[in-house]
Amino acid sequence: MRTFQTFFAALFVLSVMLLPVPASSAAVKPTIRVDIGRALNEALQAVQAKDFVLARDKAQLADMARDKTPFEEYVVAKYLSTIALMQPMPDYAAAQAAYDRIIASGGVPDADRASVEELARKLQR
Repeated sequence: MRTFQTFFAALFVLSVMLLPVPASSAAVKPTIRVDIGRALNEALQAVQAKDFVLARDKAQLADMARDKTPFEEYVVAKYLSTIALMQPMPDYAAAQAAYDRIIASGGVPDADRASVEELARKLQR
């Protein structure tokens, strides 16, 4: 169980902190609006402090933003899924629902698509 949480913690930090490199210099890098980014940054800080209730609340605040772009929807759902899996009593149903949102968002970077689909399959078991 602890190994599972450690794996997702490492996955979360790597996936949230690293954005995919554009295929060409002409490619537009996806962005996140300030209000969403601020709430997600606070969620990340709460995760690092192991305050998962606050982390979930901040991620849900980001989720309440109107008219999210596909990339914003992808990132918010990724935070929600990771928080659901990292808390002391993992909420696999919430994580699976968030991964369904990630896949449906249309905002998954090509470089992440295979790993996202793989993890979604694992959550369905």
